[in-house]
Amino acid sequence: MTHASGPVGTRIGRPGRLRVCLGAAPGVGKTYRMLDEGHRRAERGTDVVVGYIDCHGRRRTEQMLRGLLVIPRKVRPYRGRLFGEMDVDGLLTLRPETVLVDECAHTNVPGGRNAKRWQDVRELLAAGIDVITTVNVHHLQSLSDVVQRITGVAPPETVPDELMRRADHVELVDVEPEVLRRRLVHGDIYPPELVDSALTHFFRPANLAALRELAALWTANRMLETADTAPIGLALPAASLWTLTALRSGGLLTRPRPVALPDILPSALRTVRAATGSDARVEVRDVANVPAVFADPGLLERVVTTLLHDTMCEARPGATVFLKARSSIRRDLVDLLFSTGTSTVAATDAETPSVDYGPARLVLALTQALAAVMRGTVTPGLTPGGDPTLTLSLPVGPRLDEPGRAP
Repeated sequence: MTHASGPVGTRIGRPGRLRVCLGAAPGVGKTYRMLDEGHRRAERGTDVVVGYIDCHGRRRTEQMLRGLLVIPRKVRPYRGRLFGEMDVDGLLTLRPETVLVDECAHTNVPGGRNAKRWQDVRELLAAGIDVITTVNVHHLQSLSDVVQRITGVAPPETVPDELMRRADHVELVDVEPEVLRRRLVHGDIYPPELVDSALTHFFRPANLAALRELAALWTANRMLETADTAPIGLALPAASLWTLTALRSGGLLTRPRPVALPDILPSALRTVRAATGSDARVEVRDVANVPAVFADPGLLERVVTTLLHDTMCEARPGATVFLKARSSIRRDLVDLLFSTGTSTVAATDAETPSVDYGPARLVLALTQALAAVMRGTVTPGLTPGGDPTLTLSLPVGPRLDEPGRAP
Protein backbone atom coordinates (compact mmCIF):
# COMPACT_ATOMS: atom_id res chain seq x y z
CA MET A 1 0.00 0.00 0.00
CA THR A 2 1.37 3.42 -0.94
CA HIS A 3 1.13 6.04 1.76
CA ALA A 4 0.49 9.72 1.12
CA SER A 5 3.27 12.27 1.37
CA GLY A 6 3.46 15.98 2.09
CA PRO A 7 2.61 18.14 5.10
CA VAL A 8 0.44 16.51 7.72
CA GLY A 9 -3.28 17.03 7.11
CA THR A 10 -3.04 18.20 3.49
CA ARG A 11 -3.86 14.83 1.92
CA ILE A 12 -7.59 15.17 2.36
CA GLY A 13 -8.00 18.73 3.66
CA ARG A 14 -10.43 17.81 6.44
CA PRO A 15 -10.35 16.48 10.00
CA GLY A 16 -10.38 12.73 10.28
CA ARG A 17 -13.60 10.85 10.89
CA LEU A 18 -14.10 9.01 14.16
CA ARG A 19 -15.88 5.68 14.56
CA VAL A 20 -16.38 4.26 18.07
CA CYS A 21 -17.13 0.66 18.98
CA LEU A 22 -18.96 1.04 22.30
CA GLY A 23 -19.64 -1.79 24.73
CA ALA A 24 -21.05 -2.36 28.19
CA ALA A 25 -17.97 -4.13 29.55
CA PRO A 26 -14.66 -5.77 28.62
CA GLY A 27 -15.08 -8.88 26.49
CA VAL A 28 -18.22 -7.98 24.53
CA GLY A 29 -16.28 -7.99 21.25
CA LYS A 30 -15.36 -4.35 20.61
CA THR A 31 -11.80 -5.07 19.49
CA TYR A 32 -12.94 -7.89 17.20
CA ARG A 33 -15.56 -5.60 15.65
CA MET A 34 -12.96 -2.84 15.16
CA LEU A 35 -10.66 -5.25 13.33
CA ASP A 36 -13.57 -6.56 11.26
CA GLU A 37 -14.34 -3.01 10.12
CA GLY A 38 -10.65 -2.48 9.38
CA HIS A 39 -10.62 -5.53 7.10
CA ARG A 40 -13.78 -4.33 5.36
CA ARG A 41 -12.18 -0.98 4.58
CA ALA A 42 -8.89 -2.55 3.50
CA GLU A 43 -10.71 -4.86 1.09
CA ARG A 44 -12.26 -1.88 -0.66
CA GLY A 45 -8.86 -0.23 -1.07
CA THR A 46 -8.53 1.96 2.03
CA ASP A 47 -5.05 2.27 3.56
CA VAL A 48 -5.64 0.78 7.04
CA VAL A 49 -3.06 0.23 9.79
CA VAL A 50 -3.29 -0.93 13.39
CA GLY A 51 -1.95 1.84 15.62
CA TYR A 52 -2.45 -0.03 18.89
CA ILE A 53 -4.13 -3.25 19.91
CA ASP A 54 -4.09 -5.52 22.95
CA CYS A 55 -5.44 -8.98 22.13
CA HIS A 56 -5.27 -10.12 25.78
CA GLY A 57 -4.33 -13.58 24.53
CA ARG A 58 -7.63 -14.06 22.68
CA ARG A 59 -6.91 -16.34 19.73
CA ARG A 60 -9.83 -15.19 17.59
CA THR A 61 -8.75 -11.58 17.99
CA GLU A 62 -5.14 -12.46 17.15
CA GLN A 63 -6.31 -14.23 14.00
CA MET A 64 -8.16 -11.08 12.93
CA LEU A 65 -4.83 -9.25 12.75
CA ARG A 66 -3.73 -11.30 9.76
CA GLY A 67 -3.52 -9.16 6.65
CA LEU A 68 -3.39 -5.85 8.53
CA LEU A 69 -0.25 -3.79 8.99
CA VAL A 70 0.51 -3.44 12.72
CA ILE A 71 2.65 -0.40 13.52
CA PRO A 72 5.37 -1.33 16.07
CA ARG A 73 4.88 0.21 19.49
CA LYS A 74 7.18 2.85 20.87
CA VAL A 75 8.88 1.34 23.92
CA ARG A 76 9.29 3.53 26.99
CA PRO A 77 10.92 2.72 30.35
CA TYR A 78 8.91 3.38 33.49
CA ARG A 79 9.79 2.36 37.06
CA GLY A 80 12.26 -0.26 35.96
CA ARG A 81 10.01 -1.84 33.32
CA LEU A 82 9.49 -1.36 29.58
CA PHE A 83 6.07 -0.45 28.20
CA GLY A 84 4.91 -0.27 24.60
CA GLU A 85 2.72 2.69 23.62
CA MET A 86 1.20 3.77 20.32
CA ASP A 87 3.78 5.45 18.05
CA VAL A 88 1.90 8.66 17.29
CA ASP A 89 4.95 10.29 15.70
CA GLY A 90 5.36 7.34 13.35
CA LEU A 91 1.68 7.39 12.42
CA LEU A 92 1.75 11.12 11.68
CA THR A 93 4.75 10.55 9.43
CA LEU A 94 3.22 7.52 7.73
CA ARG A 95 -0.21 9.14 7.44
CA PRO A 96 -2.43 6.20 6.53
CA GLU A 97 -6.07 6.81 5.71
CA THR A 98 -7.41 4.87 8.73
CA VAL A 99 -5.85 3.90 12.06
CA LEU A 100 -7.30 1.29 14.42
CA VAL A 101 -6.76 2.29 18.06
CA ASP A 102 -7.79 -0.06 20.86
CA GLU A 103 -8.71 1.07 24.40
CA CYS A 104 -9.23 4.78 23.87
CA ALA A 105 -9.43 5.51 27.62
CA HIS A 106 -5.95 4.12 28.32
CA THR A 107 -3.46 6.20 30.31
CA ASN A 108 -0.08 6.43 28.57
CA VAL A 109 3.22 5.92 30.34
CA PRO A 110 4.51 9.27 31.65
CA GLY A 111 6.98 11.12 29.48
CA GLY A 112 5.33 10.45 26.13
CA ARG A 113 3.70 12.75 23.63
CA ASN A 114 0.31 12.75 25.42
CA ALA A 115 -0.88 11.68 28.86
CA LYS A 116 -3.98 9.88 27.53
CA ARG A 117 -4.63 7.75 24.47
CA TRP A 118 -7.77 9.73 23.66
CA GLN A 119 -5.44 12.71 23.22
CA ASP A 120 -3.44 10.62 20.72
CA VAL A 121 -6.69 9.90 18.90
CA ARG A 122 -7.61 13.57 18.84
CA GLU A 123 -4.22 14.41 17.36
CA LEU A 124 -4.61 11.83 14.60
CA LEU A 125 -8.06 13.20 13.77
CA ALA A 126 -6.69 16.75 13.62
CA ALA A 127 -4.12 15.50 11.09
CA GLY A 128 -6.88 14.29 8.77
CA ILE A 129 -6.55 10.60 9.65
CA ASP A 130 -9.68 8.53 10.22
CA VAL A 131 -9.74 6.59 13.50
CA ILE A 132 -11.69 3.54 14.65
CA THR A 133 -11.46 3.02 18.39
CA THR A 134 -13.01 1.09 21.29
CA VAL A 135 -14.65 2.45 24.45
CA ASN A 136 -16.57 0.90 27.35
CA VAL A 137 -19.61 2.78 28.61
CA HIS A 138 -18.08 3.06 32.08
CA HIS A 139 -15.31 5.17 30.55
CA LEU A 140 -17.67 7.97 29.43
CA GLN A 141 -16.75 10.95 31.56
CA SER A 142 -20.28 12.30 32.05
CA LEU A 143 -21.50 8.91 33.29
CA SER A 144 -18.66 8.11 35.70
CA ASP A 145 -20.75 8.85 38.80
CA VAL A 146 -23.70 6.86 37.42
CA VAL A 147 -21.38 3.92 36.80
CA GLN A 148 -19.95 4.22 40.31
CA ARG A 149 -23.47 4.10 41.76
CA ILE A 150 -24.18 0.95 39.72
CA THR A 151 -20.94 -0.96 40.29
CA GLY A 152 -19.58 0.59 43.49
CA VAL A 153 -16.30 1.33 41.69
CA ALA A 154 -15.15 4.70 40.33
CA PRO A 155 -13.79 4.32 36.77
CA PRO A 156 -10.04 5.02 36.97
CA GLU A 157 -9.90 6.23 33.35
CA THR A 158 -12.40 8.24 31.31
CA VAL A 159 -12.90 9.63 27.83
CA PRO A 160 -14.26 13.20 27.58
CA ASP A 161 -17.73 13.58 26.15
CA GLU A 162 -16.45 16.20 23.72
CA LEU A 163 -14.56 13.51 21.84
CA MET A 164 -17.48 11.08 21.89
CA ARG A 165 -19.92 13.73 20.67
CA ARG A 166 -17.77 14.46 17.66
CA ALA A 167 -17.81 10.80 16.58
CA ASP A 168 -19.27 10.34 13.11
CA HIS A 169 -20.51 6.88 14.02
CA VAL A 170 -20.99 5.01 17.30
CA GLU A 171 -21.65 1.29 17.00
CA LEU A 172 -23.02 -0.56 20.00
CA VAL A 173 -21.37 -3.95 20.39
CA ASP A 174 -23.81 -5.94 22.49
CA VAL A 175 -23.93 -9.35 24.13
CA GLU A 176 -26.16 -10.96 26.77
CA PRO A 177 -24.78 -10.75 30.34
CA GLU A 178 -24.76 -14.54 30.76
CA VAL A 179 -22.82 -14.97 27.50
CA LEU A 180 -20.28 -12.46 28.78
CA ARG A 181 -19.97 -14.28 32.10
CA ARG A 182 -19.37 -17.56 30.25
CA ARG A 183 -16.60 -15.92 28.25
CA LEU A 184 -15.09 -14.79 31.53
CA VAL A 185 -15.25 -18.31 33.01
CA HIS A 186 -13.65 -19.77 29.85
CA GLY A 187 -10.69 -17.42 30.20
CA ASP A 188 -11.57 -15.28 27.19
CA ILE A 189 -11.48 -11.97 29.08
CA TYR A 190 -9.18 -12.09 32.13
CA PRO A 191 -6.43 -14.46 33.35
CA PRO A 192 -7.70 -17.38 35.49
CA GLU A 193 -6.52 -15.83 38.76
CA LEU A 194 -8.85 -12.82 38.24
CA VAL A 195 -11.98 -14.68 37.16
CA ASP A 196 -13.55 -15.43 40.56
CA SER A 197 -13.18 -11.87 41.79
CA ALA A 198 -14.60 -10.45 38.55
CA LEU A 199 -17.63 -12.77 38.67
CA THR A 200 -18.57 -11.62 42.16
CA HIS A 201 -17.87 -7.92 41.65
CA PHE A 202 -17.90 -6.00 38.34
CA PHE A 203 -19.30 -8.91 36.30
CA ARG A 204 -22.28 -9.58 38.55
CA PRO A 205 -25.44 -10.10 36.45
CA ALA A 206 -27.16 -7.01 37.86
CA ASN A 207 -24.15 -4.82 37.07
CA LEU A 208 -23.87 -6.13 33.52
CA ALA A 209 -27.59 -5.75 32.88
CA ALA A 210 -27.54 -2.15 34.10
CA LEU A 211 -24.40 -1.26 32.13
CA ARG A 212 -25.83 -2.91 29.03
CA GLU A 213 -28.99 -0.83 29.27
CA LEU A 214 -26.93 2.30 29.96
CA ALA A 215 -24.85 1.71 26.81
CA ALA A 216 -27.99 1.20 24.72
CA LEU A 217 -29.63 4.32 26.16
CA TRP A 218 -26.52 6.44 25.60
CA THR A 219 -26.23 5.28 22.00
CA ALA A 220 -29.87 6.10 21.30
CA ASN A 221 -29.48 9.38 23.17
CA ARG A 222 -26.96 10.66 20.61
CA MET A 223 -29.78 11.06 18.11
CA LEU A 224 -31.62 13.38 20.49
CA GLU A 225 -28.75 15.71 21.40
CA THR A 226 -29.99 18.58 19.24
CA ALA A 227 -33.40 18.67 20.98
CA ASP A 228 -34.08 21.42 23.51
CA THR A 229 -36.28 19.22 25.69
CA ALA A 230 -36.63 15.49 26.15
CA PRO A 231 -39.00 14.34 23.37
CA ILE A 232 -42.45 13.25 24.50
CA GLY A 233 -42.88 9.49 24.62
CA LEU A 234 -39.40 8.59 25.82
CA ALA A 235 -39.28 5.89 28.45
CA LEU A 236 -38.35 7.33 31.84
CA PRO A 237 -34.78 5.93 31.94
CA ALA A 238 -34.11 7.35 28.47
CA ALA A 239 -35.58 10.71 29.44
CA SER A 240 -33.49 10.77 32.61
CA LEU A 241 -30.31 10.01 30.69
CA TRP A 242 -31.17 12.66 28.08
CA THR A 243 -31.64 15.21 30.86
CA LEU A 244 -28.39 14.25 32.61
CA THR A 245 -26.22 14.37 29.48
CA ALA A 246 -27.86 17.62 28.34
CA LEU A 247 -27.08 19.20 31.70
CA ARG A 248 -23.47 18.06 31.62
CA SER A 249 -22.88 19.18 28.04
CA GLY A 250 -24.28 22.64 28.74
CA GLY A 251 -27.23 22.07 26.41
CA LEU A 252 -29.65 22.36 29.31
CA LEU A 253 -29.37 24.86 32.15
CA THR A 254 -30.99 24.65 35.56
CA ARG A 255 -32.86 27.60 37.04
CA PRO A 256 -33.33 26.73 40.71
CA ARG A 257 -35.93 28.57 42.74
CA PRO A 258 -38.21 27.81 45.71
CA VAL A 259 -40.70 25.11 44.65
CA ALA A 260 -43.68 23.93 46.70
CA LEU A 261 -44.13 20.17 46.42
CA PRO A 262 -47.92 20.41 45.83
CA ASP A 263 -47.16 22.35 42.64
CA ILE A 264 -45.36 19.47 40.92
CA LEU A 265 -47.00 16.32 42.31
CA PRO A 266 -50.24 16.38 40.23
CA SER A 267 -48.35 16.59 36.93
CA ALA A 268 -45.95 13.83 38.00
CA LEU A 269 -48.84 11.58 38.96
CA ARG A 270 -50.63 12.15 35.64
CA THR A 271 -47.43 11.29 33.73
CA VAL A 272 -46.93 8.07 35.66
CA ARG A 273 -50.54 6.94 35.31
CA ALA A 274 -50.35 7.55 31.56
CA ALA A 275 -47.07 5.62 31.31
CA THR A 276 -48.10 2.64 33.43
CA GLY A 277 -51.86 2.48 33.05
CA SER A 278 -51.94 1.95 36.81
CA ASP A 279 -54.97 2.92 38.84
CA ALA A 280 -53.27 2.18 42.15
CA ARG A 281 -54.47 4.28 45.06
CA VAL A 282 -52.02 7.04 45.92
CA GLU A 283 -52.11 8.63 49.36
CA VAL A 284 -50.25 11.91 49.75
CA ARG A 285 -49.41 13.11 53.25
CA ASP A 286 -48.02 16.33 54.71
CA VAL A 287 -46.65 17.78 51.45
CA ALA A 288 -48.35 21.10 52.22
CA ASN A 289 -46.82 21.20 55.70
CA VAL A 290 -43.14 21.34 54.75
CA PRO A 291 -41.10 24.26 53.44
CA ALA A 292 -40.54 24.77 49.73
CA VAL A 293 -37.43 23.11 48.35
CA PHE A 294 -34.79 24.92 46.31
CA ALA A 295 -34.65 23.21 42.92
CA ASP A 296 -35.19 23.57 39.22
CA PRO A 297 -38.94 22.86 38.78
CA GLY A 298 -38.56 20.80 35.60
CA LEU A 299 -35.70 18.74 36.98
CA LEU A 300 -37.53 18.19 40.25
CA GLU A 301 -40.61 16.98 38.40
CA ARG A 302 -38.44 14.57 36.37
CA VAL A 303 -36.96 13.06 39.55
CA VAL A 304 -40.29 12.85 41.37
CA THR A 305 -41.95 11.30 38.31
CA THR A 306 -39.27 8.63 38.06
CA LEU A 307 -39.40 7.76 41.76
CA LEU A 308 -43.21 7.64 41.71
CA HIS A 309 -43.10 5.43 38.60
CA ASP A 310 -40.71 2.98 40.28
CA THR A 311 -42.83 2.88 43.43
CA MET A 312 -46.08 2.28 41.56
CA CYS A 313 -44.47 -0.48 39.50
CA GLU A 314 -43.38 -2.16 42.77
CA ALA A 315 -46.88 -1.99 44.26
CA ARG A 316 -48.58 -5.31 44.85
CA PRO A 317 -52.23 -5.68 43.74
CA GLY A 318 -54.45 -3.89 46.23
CA ALA A 319 -51.57 -2.02 47.83
CA THR A 320 -51.51 1.72 48.39
CA VAL A 321 -48.71 3.99 47.18
CA PHE A 322 -47.70 6.47 49.85
CA LEU A 323 -46.00 9.83 49.43
CA LYS A 324 -45.08 11.43 52.72
CA ALA A 325 -43.19 14.67 53.18
CA ARG A 326 -41.32 15.64 56.33
CA SER A 327 -38.75 18.13 57.48
CA SER A 328 -35.47 16.30 57.92
CA ILE A 329 -33.72 16.06 61.27
CA ARG A 330 -31.33 18.44 59.59
CA ARG A 331 -33.42 21.62 59.44
CA ASP A 332 -32.15 22.60 56.00
CA LEU A 333 -33.59 19.52 54.24
CA VAL A 334 -36.98 18.25 53.21
CA ASP A 335 -37.58 14.53 52.69
CA LEU A 336 -40.17 13.09 50.30
CA LEU A 337 -40.70 9.39 51.00
CA PHE A 338 -42.13 7.00 48.39
CA SER A 339 -43.38 3.60 49.51
CA THR A 340 -45.91 0.84 48.94
CA GLY A 341 -47.77 -1.02 51.66
CA THR A 342 -51.12 -1.68 53.24
CA SER A 343 -51.16 0.83 56.07
CA THR A 344 -48.39 3.37 56.57
CA VAL A 345 -45.04 4.62 55.38
CA ALA A 346 -41.99 5.16 57.52
CA ALA A 347 -38.41 4.63 56.49
CA THR A 348 -36.35 2.53 58.85
CA ASP A 349 -32.77 2.99 59.89
CA ALA A 350 -31.99 -0.55 58.76
CA GLU A 351 -29.14 -1.26 56.40
CA THR A 352 -29.84 0.06 52.91
CA PRO A 353 -31.13 -2.82 50.80
CA SER A 354 -29.25 -3.84 47.69
CA VAL A 355 -30.89 -3.30 44.31
CA ASP A 356 -30.10 -6.47 42.41
CA TYR A 357 -32.23 -6.05 39.29
CA GLY A 358 -30.14 -4.53 36.51
CA PRO A 359 -32.60 -2.01 34.98
CA ALA A 360 -33.78 -0.94 38.45
CA ARG A 361 -30.17 -0.39 39.46
CA LEU A 362 -29.66 1.82 36.39
CA VAL A 363 -32.81 3.88 37.03
CA LEU A 364 -31.80 4.43 40.66
CA ALA A 365 -28.29 5.50 39.63
CA LEU A 366 -29.62 7.97 37.03
CA THR A 367 -32.13 9.40 39.49
CA GLN A 368 -29.46 9.79 42.17
CA ALA A 369 -27.25 11.63 39.67
CA LEU A 370 -30.10 14.01 38.74
CA ALA A 371 -30.89 14.64 42.40
CA ALA A 372 -27.23 15.43 43.02
CA VAL A 373 -27.48 18.25 40.44
CA MET A 374 -29.99 19.86 42.85
CA ARG A 375 -27.70 19.10 45.85
CA GLY A 376 -30.09 16.35 46.84
CA THR A 377 -29.92 12.61 47.45
CA VAL A 378 -32.05 9.54 46.74
CA THR A 379 -31.77 6.73 49.28
CA PRO A 380 -33.42 3.28 49.12
CA GLY A 381 -34.71 1.81 52.36
CA LEU A 382 -37.39 -0.39 53.94
CA THR A 383 -40.59 0.18 55.88
CA PRO A 384 -41.07 -1.64 59.20
CA GLY A 385 -43.15 -4.15 57.22
CA GLY A 386 -40.31 -4.81 54.79
CA ASP A 387 -41.68 -2.86 51.83
CA PRO A 388 -39.11 -0.91 49.76
CA THR A 389 -38.92 2.86 50.13
CA LEU A 390 -37.17 5.63 48.25
CA THR A 391 -36.38 8.89 50.02
CA LEU A 392 -35.68 12.07 48.08
CA SER A 393 -33.90 14.66 50.24
CA LEU A 394 -33.56 18.22 48.95
CA PRO A 395 -32.34 21.53 50.42
CA VAL A 396 -34.94 23.93 51.74
CA GLY A 397 -35.49 27.02 49.60
CA PRO A 398 -35.92 30.61 50.73
CA ARG A 399 -39.42 31.32 51.99
CA LEU A 400 -41.77 32.12 49.13
CA ASP A 401 -43.02 35.20 50.97
CA GLU A 402 -39.58 36.40 52.11
CA PRO A 403 -38.95 40.03 51.04
CA GLY A 404 -36.39 40.45 48.31
CA ARG A 405 -36.67 36.84 47.11
CA ALA A 406 -37.77 36.05 43.58
CA PRO A 407 -40.78 33.71 43.46
